[in-house]
Amino acid sequence: MSLFRRNRKVKVASYPFDRKLHKPVVYSSICTGEKRAGFEWIADGRFEEIMCIRRPEDMEAFMEAYGLTAAEIETKY
Repeated sequence: MSLFRRNRKVKVASYPFDRKLHKPVVYSSICTGEKRAGFEWIADGRFEEIMCIRRPEDMEAFMEAYGLTAAEIETKY
């Protein structure tokens, strides 16, 4: 374990994302501040978690991997 962080590229799990079936969502905990990014099925509301958001770079990597903008992502608490 090092004391200094290296610039590592964030890896994002591949998930078949279809805009007609899924909507991008970030679930954020009010108590702990933990954030989980993923996709919610429009039909029944199931949530498929893709990654944990710890830094702004993680959110940027998620948006870049799936071609999303910040305006498209809904935040739920």
